[in-house]
Amino acid sequence: MRVRTLSAVIAALVLGGSLSASAQSAFTVGGVTAQPGTIASGEVQIPARGADAGTVIPFSMLNGARPGPVLTLVAGTHGAEYPPILALQRLRASIDPNELSGTIVMVHTANMPAFLGRAIYYTPGDHKNLNRVFPGKADGTISERIAFAITHEFIERTQYLIDLHCGDANESLRPYLYWTINAAPALVESIRQLVLAFGMDHIVLDNGRPTDPAASLYLENTAITRGKPARQAIVAAILCAGTLLAAQWARAAETAANIAGKVEAFRFFSFMDTSNTHYSNMERYALWGVLLVAFAGLAYAALLVKQVVAADTGTEKMQKVATAIREGANAYLKQQFSRIIWLILGLTVVLYFTALDNGQEVAFGRAFAFLMGSLFSFSVGYVGMHFATLGNLRVAAAARTSFGGALQVGYR
Repeated sequence: MRVRTLSAVIAALVLGGSLSASAQSAFTVGGVTAQPGTIASGEVQIPARGADAGTVIPFSMLNGARPGPVLTLVAGTHGAEYPPILALQRLRASIDPNELSGTIVMVHTANMPAFLGRAIYYTPGDHKNLNRVFPGKADGTISERIAFAITHEFIERTQYLIDLHCGDANESLRPYLYWTINAAPALVESIRQLVLAFGMDHIVLDNGRPTDPAASLYLENTAITRGKPARQAIVAAILCAGTLLAAQWARAAETAANIAGKVEAFRFFSFMDTSNTHYSNMERYALWGVLLVAFAGLAYAALLVKQVVAADTGTEKMQKVATAIREGANAYLKQQFSRIIWLILGLTVVLYFTALDNGQEVAFGRAFAFLMGSLFSFSVGYVGMHFATLGNLRVAAAARTSFGGALQVGYR
């Protein structure tokens, strides 16, 4: 994060701003008060609800000695976007509130569960993107409750807002800004001035943001739908692969001891739970359809197997040849599996570690799905080879008397 660029924007808004003789007031957030000319820090509490343990939103207030606008800077909406989080730490130490007109509120890490879980995009616990659930719900999931608190504790009390992002842990982005243009003309102009103050050479004109304050979805758009100039800034970030890998190994070490207890949380058929809002009705019907087709296919396969096994097996000599072919095929498959099993196990471990950023349950599910797929693939090969030798024997036996009968057995 380029702290100098951010400092320039702040200077344009609040540093050396209004020189009004009126007194500056104290500023309070989450029960923490900053007197004029002081800095105060605290946490907005997100109480536990249901299965989740709740969380906190750490923040700082730099309350200027003179009156002026309130500017809110938000970092860590996505927990693995580290440069903005670091930038606010450095920026906080570089500003003297006695030289400030107005108030700067810094939300240091909006999504603490994702930050602590080293999770990209989604919040561990409800697997929702915090930047898609605004303005949130007071009685919702952990992401929705965080969004609700940010909306009411910070957004509704600010005049300007900048939502700071960067390339996530799996991304490398060039610096750019979003400029929302589907708002009131005066607000669009205020946003334009805020965007230009950054001095970035890439600006994305966005006319697709929702305009309903009750369904704003995005953090910065929540401010805009409430009449406040806001901007989403993206700064480039490239994470060292070695550091990322070390973090993943550390995460594995922390969670390996209780992996057995966490397995219960991974639900393979969560779409069956009608209270799970992750799936739309269409997706739920489609998944039920896939499941039913799969079981119907197994039933039809069992019928075909029964018909093939009941067919004539031919002469004794034909049976001896078929037995020799089957034994050779089984020996080949056994030798092949003894070689490839080590590769399967190695890839399973790699898939587990590389998915830990998304949470332990996701990592386990990904690794387990690959392992089960590999084992089922081998099983299908073995069963297929076994029934191929049985079927070929019966096709050959049927061909002695009827070409049509042989085709029918071959189809089955």
